Amino acid sequence: MIFSRLSLVLCLAFSIPIVGSLFTKNGFWELRQLKRQMSETQVHIRQIEASNQELRRKVDLFRQSHPSAEEFRFREELGLVRANEIIYIETSSENYFR
Repeated sequence: MIFSRLSLVLCLAFSIPIVGSLFTKNGFWELRQLKRQMSETQVHIRQIEASNQELRRKVDLFRQSHPSAEEFRFREELGLVRANEIIYIETSSENYFR
């Protein structure tokens, strides 16, 4: 009788922390969920990388077929002009009368 109570107490004493570690904030279930989330994220990253690679390929094809496209981009973004070009800056009527 004493042996069975003692074994029950010992079983509970050792099983409560084990069961607790499975269900606590940083337990086994959270670890499992984090691994699943990491796997899903890696799949998403591979999809984005494939999409980026396809976009790079399209940009390269566009640059090869339209050499003036790069010049246009530089002119727009950096404000570059050719020699002897005249630049007209249009102002809106709202800003003109202020």
